[in-house]
Amino acid sequence: MTNDLHATVTSTSNESYSNFSKSSWPASGPKKNEKQVFSISIGNSTIQWALHGERHNDLNPTTFWRTPHLTMEETMGSKQEMLNCFTQCLCQSLTDWFFGLETESPSIEAMNKQNEKRGFKPTFYIISSNSEQTALVQRLMRDLPCRLIELQKSDFFTQEQGAYPNMGIDRLATLYAALKTCGAPALVFDGGTALTYAATDDNGNVLGGGITAGLQMRFDAMHTGTDALPPISVPEFVEPLVDRCIRVSKPLDTFASDTKNAMVSSNLMEVASLMRSVHKQWIDVVGGKNKRKKDSDVFVNKSRQVVICGGSTELLMKLCDEDYSGILQGKAEKINVKKLAGLAHFAVSHILEEKCLKKQKEATTTSTQNKAPVISPRKESAETIDAKRAKLEKYVGESLVKHFVDEDTGESVPYGGHVERLWIDEDGKFLFRVNYLDGDTEDVELEDVKEYIKAYKNQGPKVINPKSNPEGYIGTRVAKYFFGTDLYFGSVKKYNKDGGFWWIEYDDGDGEEFDEDELIEGMSLRDKNSSEDVLSKP
Repeated sequence: MTNDLHATVTSTSNESYSNFSKSSWPASGPKKNEKQVFSISIGNSTIQWALHGERHNDLNPTTFWRTPHLTMEETMGSKQEMLNCFTQCLCQSLTDWFFGLETESPSIEAMNKQNEKRGFKPTFYIISSNSEQTALVQRLMRDLPCRLIELQKSDFFTQEQGAYPNMGIDRLATLYAALKTCGAPALVFDGGTALTYAATDDNGNVLGGGITAGLQMRFDAMHTGTDALPPISVPEFVEPLVDRCIRVSKPLDTFASDTKNAMVSSNLMEVASLMRSVHKQWIDVVGGKNKRKKDSDVFVNKSRQVVICGGSTELLMKLCDEDYSGILQGKAEKINVKKLAGLAHFAVSHILEEKCLKKQKEATTTSTQNKAPVISPRKESAETIDAKRAKLEKYVGESLVKHFVDEDTGESVPYGGHVERLWIDEDGKFLFRVNYLDGDTEDVELEDVKEYIKAYKNQGPKVINPKSNPEGYIGTRVAKYFFGTDLYFGSVKKYNKDGGFWWIEYDDGDGEEFDEDELIEGMSLRDKNSSEDVLSKP
């Protein structure tokens, strides 16, 4: 960026727009009847967007897409030109959501009309580590009838919780989402433009982290900083090379005999060694058993699972596997890792849940202050709660079946699913989050879970007949192995009546048709690997 353009963007960042604000709770929360919101994660390379609340009765992200960075020229046009630019930033399926089915071309008037129908202006929550791009996004959307709310570092962790003053909000957000998803202590590696890591202790307080060059940045620096080293593209050269190493069971040579392989093997060894070193020191700090404060309600990461996110997730996952997945020479123990895509967007949904829940609790507390006092039951100790949780966690991950009554036919229809997680409500009651194959969720008590698991064992895995209601499986999550080892998740998007096939769209954008047997197999496989399916996480 030239100095003149940098100065222009800097001056733009000082502008004030009526639809933009910094987060302030509870005012920044979703408005009444606002069942869907958006989040924007602005990084060093791209702008990532997400729609929240499309499928479930919550604000989890359901649709993800990314766009290139904005240019100053794109935000200097007329109102209509900038509206057209904003429309190009949307995924195609959302154009009707913003402007209506009957609108031939986007307009502010059409957007106002849609807002009136819904009863609220759409809200965009921004997490940004790039101030210049944030200023351009604000400028691009300044005339739209919407709310732009920039989240703050303290929304995720305060300095009292260990966040140091210049720690990036993107790192705090991903760490917060990892903490909420896997529990404390948390460790997350983010393989983006830079390779970062951050961790918490077993009370959920920030320990700190580290920053180094990401894989592509390493190769770019080696090429531009020398006369002889060639350019290397991670997606075009490194990833195919790695896949070949795994496929033919031939790791990269530590003592390579050509320049490109020498560059790749040494950099991958450095990254793999860094991750294992950080993991070992984290375990040394937090230990194998939690030492959390008494009466703490922090969700516990008992298995010490590590979260990996970012553009290099798949490669980092392979480097964390036993013996580096056969990519590198030498022996190495497996690190217990979990892939979570779109982690910053899940941080937004967790923040909204926390802030809105706090507001509801405050309202409940206020209303009960005027009631006659009651004798509160003795609060259980953390040890007692842990003991109860340990006995109940055996049901997590179990497959189950529940019968629902079809409103049209009155018939009892079985729906398969699994126990997603165990949690404690505000009254101290243990509940099980059940995730059904069609994407719906509900919270049930222990006796119900036992009944549904028993029904599954009695009926077996083929508990549904897709042909009886083929379009009813639109939105259902499925999974499929490619290349023997790579597990991909996707959703049923539509049903072809003529061919009798379901169209599956995978999360990476690819798609294919499933017949009945493939659909049942895909739902069953997704059910068995539900913990890895980030798009259905509560």
